[in-house]
Amino acid sequence: MNVLVVFTFGYSLKTWYDSKTLNREISIYKKLYEKEGINFTFLTYGNALDKELITQEGLNVIPIFEFFQEKNSKIGMFLDSIIFPFKFRNKFKDIDLIKQHQISGVWLSIILKYLLRVPLYTRTGYDMQLFARLENKSFVIRCIYFIFNQLGLLFSDIFTVSNSFDLKNTKKRYLHKKNIYLRTNWTTKKKYIQLDKRRDDAIVSVGRIENQKNFFELIKNFSKTNIEIHIFGDGSLKNKLKDYAIKNDVKLVLHGSVSNEILQNKLSEYKYFVSTSFYEGNPKSVMEALSVGCLVFASDIPNHQDLITNNQNGYLFKLGNYELKKQFFKFISESSKIREVSLNAFEESAKNFELEIVSKREFEDYIFLLNQSK
Repeated sequence: MNVLVVFTFGYSLKTWYDSKTLNREISIYKKLYEKEGINFTFLTYGNALDKELITQEGLNVIPIFEFFQEKNSKIGMFLDSIIFPFKFRNKFKDIDLIKQHQISGVWLSIILKYLLRVPLYTRTGYDMQLFARLENKSFVIRCIYFIFNQLGLLFSDIFTVSNSFDLKNTKKRYLHKKNIYLRTNWTTKKKYIQLDKRRDDAIVSVGRIENQKNFFELIKNFSKTNIEIHIFGDGSLKNKLKDYAIKNDVKLVLHGSVSNEILQNKLSEYKYFVSTSFYEGNPKSVMEALSVGCLVFASDIPNHQDLITNNQNGYLFKLGNYELKKQFFKFISESSKIREVSLNAFEESAKNFELEIVSKREFEDYIFLLNQSK
């Protein structure tokens, strides 16, 4: 089987490499090649450098800007993405199935679907239209993302979302066929580290230092305590967060962005993980923290509710009114369930989100589509 993976508009393998997510993003494709013999071709918005970033057997790369001059404008890039499938369709003659990676750029996959007469599998990690609204982006941008979602739903043979909130929301707000499925992100298999071997004087959190992650609330809740706050990630609010921590007498340690492999090992060093996000898709960092058995405290939003059953495999708290601080210190003073909650998090993650399981579901989707197209 040969699957074409069409990248998010404007993204390349170098984008993943620079953000230190390359190995994680391609891990599912490596697994499907190794276990099922599926060959993948990545159609990226990169140049010849993308070909040097992947050397694994079974994974090939076609960078659009190896054939066109790179454009500085999105309009120019958009026009190239329209022309490319018509001009170079012969490069895809052996493709059996197309997978669109995120909804932005779906038009290219739709064109190829009809040129090649093969099924289209569209994967979305989060609802871009909803995020645009929550981030107060312009009405025009929100309308564009709405159109992308609608096109994806109408022309995809399978359209996947990563969480139950997006599943309900998509069914409610868009015209669609009976082609929407829930397919979560994945974690990799870990070894459980006993809690008494982990740091309990610090809280760890992960994410871009932007408004969405609401790190200021995390700092505020641990003002004038002996708990250190360690954050893995970077962003435009980094300096403001540093100043806010000093003002609130909190020791803040910013570790910057690290690769997923390093992050997994680092998370295992901490007993407590906290997410104060206002909104999420299918939060990978929370999934990673659960998968190593951290005691996870997460804001009580629908996308965290997908992952956490309160007081069973983690803890949910309402944002505001120092609810995080109240729950955290109440929990560590009444600690009879600590080991049970940690083990539940570890075991449930392995059962539901481990790469072996998620890749098997994706393989089954591929087989279903190919059988349907015969």
